[in-house]
Amino acid sequence: MIITGVVLAALLNTANAQFAIENNSKLGAKVENVSETTKRFLLDFGSDANAGESIQVKGLYARAYTETGESVSVDLSRGKCESLNGFGNPLILNDVPAIATAYGTERPIVGLIGIDGTDRAFGMLPGSANKNVELAVVFSLRGCNMESDVTFDLVTADAGTSGGTNNYKLLVGIDTSNGLGVNDYEALEKASSADNTDKWFVIDNIYTSGAKGDRKTIDLTKLIGKNVTDLSYKTVYLFLYTTGSSAAVEEGKYDPVVCFDNLSFTYGQPTWLSPEITAVDQNVNYNDSVPVEVQINTTKEFKFRVKSQNRGGTLIFRCNADKLPAQSIRWNFPETGAIKANDGNGNYTVDVAYNYSPSEGSGSQVTMTVPEPEAGQLVDDDLEVTLLFNAPKRVVARPGVDKVEIDNGIRYFMTVLAKTVETVTGIQETERQQSSVYTENGVLKVEGAVTPVEIYSLSGIKIMTVSPETILEGVTLEQGFYLLMFNGTASKVVMP
Repeated sequence: MIITGVVLAALLNTANAQFAIENNSKLGAKVENVSETTKRFLLDFGSDANAGESIQVKGLYARAYTETGESVSVDLSRGKCESLNGFGNPLILNDVPAIATAYGTERPIVGLIGIDGTDRAFGMLPGSANKNVELAVVFSLRGCNMESDVTFDLVTADAGTSGGTNNYKLLVGIDTSNGLGVNDYEALEKASSADNTDKWFVIDNIYTSGAKGDRKTIDLTKLIGKNVTDLSYKTVYLFLYTTGSSAAVEEGKYDPVVCFDNLSFTYGQPTWLSPEITAVDQNVNYNDSVPVEVQINTTKEFKFRVKSQNRGGTLIFRCNADKLPAQSIRWNFPETGAIKANDGNGNYTVDVAYNYSPSEGSGSQVTMTVPEPEAGQLVDDDLEVTLLFNAPKRVVARPGVDKVEIDNGIRYFMTVLAKTVETVTGIQETERQQSSVYTENGVLKVEGAVTPVEIYSLSGIKIMTVSPETILEGVTLEQGFYLLMFNGTASKVVMP
């Protein structure tokens, strides 16, 4: 008799904290082909949603603060965008006078604010008593081999009615928010160019509000002294902050409203040659979805190959190491020697350096990260990767799901099926349910079945379903291999 348990390794879908570089008509985001290898992204906030609607999106953030630094809460009906890493719900709005008429000027309201007709930009009308305004735009360039600078506009959506002008500082993070994102008043007040590092930049007096429609275009890498390619595969944080004008607070009056607009850049992308991937998060199947048998008390290597072109950032392999209980079934990557490169003669013998990052506990993950190439360089990969499957004595027979992710900037998933197998003689009792399977003289008997016993051929065709009482007396089967399903277990038997 053979006892089996089936485990599924599928793929991990991670949640990003930024809006995606893709077409999104609700947000006003567009991707267009400039050439066969170059794309252009434009976020102009020209939403096709109707005024008054809200949209759900990541990567937009807005807070208002009183003159003493208290954060002023914005509810969902007024476009709440208070999570730097989660979803916001900006409103689609008309111009500021129309907003003031429809919503009033006492409390903050956030959204895509009208400037001229359907031309909109992301900003906040903070409320008459709230001088201090923080806006942020967060976007990931992972999978983008940058070919141009990132440009964006700061635009005055309305000159205000207070009679004052606002001065703004810009804070830029490359792969860091520098701790911002939760009640940032004190940090924003203190931030200066003295804080600058190679990943964090503070630029005072980046913009002064003007007449409605006045714009300033920012070339990001020129501003912070970086090369265009330094942004490839990075997450960019843009914070805009003002302490408001010197005009006195007066009921019904409001300071100028300044917004982000027209974020744009061009980029190329890496390409998967093998497997051929044509869409983000596409799934492929290992071994044509045929489960690979693994003897209990052994560890089996699953090898797969990947080939890609034009990788400009890190290459990531990730699996869930221990989705099922710790003593049952375990997936893993070897700590060393798991990734081999083609030696040029078709042999995968060249060790590739990678960072190995395990995490502990049930549901933990193991991540292998191949470092990014030097800035401005693109590499082609031709690799063989080893995934390990360990099958201890204790086996949970019900199906379980483990996950493997493969990401060179374009992420895809690979489904791997493994089937634990133990060959025994005589009577075998499963640890999940006290049951025994007998085969003798062409008769199959099962003791201890508490559910109907389903009998299948190995090709997956159901032959019969037998009650526990009938299977206890025995049924006649022809010589061959069969799969039994009962008591929540799967058992493979041989009829001699």
